[in-house]
Amino acid sequence: MYAATGASPDLPFGSLVRVSNPKTHIAQLVRINDRGPFIDDRELDVSYAVACRLGLLDSGISRLRVEAPGGAKTSVNDRARQK
Repeated sequence: MYAATGASPDLPFGSLVRVSNPKTHIAQLVRINDRGPFIDDRELDVSYAVACRLGLLDSGISRLRVEAPGGAKTSVNDRARQK
């Protein structure tokens, strides 16, 4: 819950991704340590600590920018949840 972790259906466990909120321009490194989310239109879940840092606690769901290990960038829907 308080670690900078996330869940992805595709990225390998242990991967580091840079997740940023385009509205606030705040970014956080996140280590993938779980699978999910299991909702079709969502591609990444983040821990409570990351959601707090990125300013997602009020909205719960937000469009974010994710920089994958290869440097590829994508915008994804994110659901902040406690782990």
